[in-house]
Amino acid sequence: MYAKEDLFVTMEPLPELDINQYTIECTACSKGCTFHFRNHRKLPFAFVAGLAAAFSSPCRKLEKENARRAALAGQKSLISAASEE
Repeated sequence: MYAKEDLFVTMEPLPELDINQYTIECTACSKGCTFHFRNHRKLPFAFVAGLAAAFSSPCRKLEKENARRAALAGQKSLISAASEE
């Protein structure tokens, strides 16, 4: 799960469009994702952080899978050993 220390949220009002632009920088994974979205209302940090957690979830899952595959690298496959006999 994300931590508040991993998320940096900024809100920039765009008066010409009567809208607020939000930028979320997530450092919870090695990719350092940045998310942008616009909304007509000011949103509380908890809501914006929840959105960031939902969007950064696939990155964390991919990072876990890559770590698992790296741990298995170099091990002999049981399937390839069976075909040799």
